[in-house]
Amino acid sequence: MVGSTLTLGSPLANDPMDIQYSQLILLWGTNTRLANRHLWPFIEKARANGAKVVVIDPLKTITAEAADVFIQPLPGTDVALMLAVMHILIRDELTDADYIAQYTEGFDELKEQVLQWTSARAAEVCGISVDEIESLARDYGTTKPAFIRSLIGAEHREHGVMFFRTLTCLPMLTGAWRHKGGGFSRSVGSY
Repeated sequence: MVGSTLTLGSPLANDPMDIQYSQLILLWGTNTRLANRHLWPFIEKARANGAKVVVIDPLKTITAEAADVFIQPLPGTDVALMLAVMHILIRDELTDADYIAQYTEGFDELKEQVLQWTSARAAEVCGISVDEIESLARDYGTTKPAFIRSLIGAEHREHGVMFFRTLTCLPMLTGAWRHKGGGFSRSVGSY
């Protein structure tokens, strides 16, 4: 929770059930069908309304098997993937400049830091293809509303704070918070 609080300024996030209004759902490092089964019907409701479900996890779980797209980075390389997605969002002007100007601080510094995280570099670090990274970023930058769901598992590893700090930058860059069914949710105790 510390990582997301550092980025968002609050430990609060979206109501996970708002996922039902999404058109793009990123389940990042969570085996939702097993560990968060009560949320799955809301994901299926979104899917019935046209949502695409992307699972990003180093493990091929039952959730990954149920996804429309499964991206399997090497363990511990999630932050590199997130930085590459940010790089692409900025490079391809898929950010919400108005939202960034009104509700964020440090964009210029972030932009400078992610310049080095090209999709080619991240692909090498993460063990996935450039096309997977480019497609993920393009989908995330162009699909609204887009919802990111994670759980607490990532904080139980080295650099877990940075995982959440970096992950929560994504909806800030795209202004995903503007839309019902957009944004980020970590746990039901923090919305």
